[in-house]
Amino acid sequence: MSKPKDLPEATIKQFPDRVLFYIFYNMPNDRAQLNASSELQNRGWTYVYEEMRWVKRKQNQFFRFNPESW
Repeated sequence: MSKPKDLPEATIKQFPDRVLFYIFYNMPNDRAQLNASSELQNRGWTYVYEEMRWVKRKQNQFFRFNPESW
C-alpha cells in the first residue's frame, strides 16, 4: 500500500479544528501530524504534554479538546 501524498499547506489551513485534531491523533510520526499541530498552534491552541490534550484560552475560559469523547 502506498503512502498518501502530503496535503498542501493551503489545504490544511481550510480544515476545521476537528479535522486537524483527527489528523494529529490518527497520523502519528507523519508530516501531516506536524502540519496539523502547526496549524492548531496558529489558531491559538496549545498542546499540554502532561495531559496529552490541546487547550485554548478565550477571554477567561479554557477549552480542552478531549480525543476520548469526540
